[in-house]
Amino acid sequence: MFAEFVLVDGGWEHALDVALANPGVIAVTRDGDRFGGPSAWRAGPQGSSVVTPRRWPTRRRRPTPAEMARDVAEAEVEIARQRLAAARRAS
Repeated sequence: MFAEFVLVDGGWEHALDVALANPGVIAVTRDGDRFGGPSAWRAGPQGSSVVTPRRWPTRRRRPTPAEMARDVAEAEVEIARQRLAAARRAS
């Protein structure tokens, strides 16, 4: 089974929100941050420290329902774009 990878524009905070709102998605940023999926989460490029979901601080501000809906919609659009690109390459 392959996880869905989504390139998230914006900072690690946005990628984290996308991953939390979409459990089947692995959100990555251009800076190398990676959140979601079964492996350890990472803020920063390869070789930097890792953060697991259980160790994430609970004092972090929770996103509003509107922010979560936006993040879900953006992730769904990105997944659809990736699937469309893959279908075009396959044909």
